[in-house]
Amino acid sequence: MAETRRRGLTVGELMHAQVVSIGPGAPVAAAAAAMTREKVGSALVMEGHFLAGILTERDVLRAAASAAASDGAVRHRPEPARAGARRKPGTGERLGGDSQTV
Repeated sequence: MAETRRRGLTVGELMHAQVVSIGPGAPVAAAAAAMTREKVGSALVMEGHFLAGILTERDVLRAAASAAASDGAVRHRPEPARAGARRKPGTGERLGGDSQTV
């Protein structure tokens, strides 16, 4: 116990082992349903075995708010990744382990 306080919590002690993954063409509603079902706040967006991005609860909320404001037509879309843009650390890596795919 004292050792944990001294070194602080680790990511492994806080992370969820259950992962929800989706494809970039998946409907937002299906992704949100899977995230709710699995009790997670984000989903990995996968293109094959490579990480393309992360969909968060905040992204889903923005899409819902945008749809409500425009009578159902979702107009807010995140900027697509630019060709040649630098990847964030950890992206483009092959992932393994348990996942829930939408």
